[in-house]
Amino acid sequence: MSTYKEEVKILAELCKKCGGRCCIGNDITISKTELKKLKSRYYFSSGVLESSYGKIPTIKISKNKPCPFIGKIKGKHAKIGCILEGKMRPLGCRLFPLTFLIEKGEVNFYLSAFCPYVHEVAKLKKWIKKTINDAREELKTWTKAEKLTRSYLHRRIHQNHKYLIKIEIK
Repeated sequence: MSTYKEEVKILAELCKKCGGRCCIGNDITISKTELKKLKSRYYFSSGVLESSYGKIPTIKISKNKPCPFIGKIKGKHAKIGCILEGKMRPLGCRLFPLTFLIEKGEVNFYLSAFCPYVHEVAKLKKWIKKTINDAREELKTWTKAEKLTRSYLHRRIHQNHKYLIKIEIK
């Protein structure tokens, strides 16, 4: 049985094999708090997506272009990847391939079948459980409109559950 840290390493290897397709060409929805925190330290294009539930800020990413935070990470062993670390990374980035939907007032988590390694990620039970618990705490800082708008947009992106795998935490 693997530990949480071992599962994080497995996830990193899966991401490396994929090449970070989730970081290319799709705007990233973020909370107003995340936008403010990022804008205080970095320059990047942002936008707003709207739904009947409200608005949510985004990190703008041009079609077929990488996220502006993909770059060379300096250090003893330089590598290409996200230059944002820890809580500086937006919640959606830290979650992926997990995502959440608001259903009947409840936050439910799913795995996105857009990740080519989603079935391998589904086996990382400790990573999934801790990541969901951390996300539930962080979502307390999001406005209701932000949560509902992101949920609405992700429901559309995933074609109303067609590309989602339900997560059961025990």
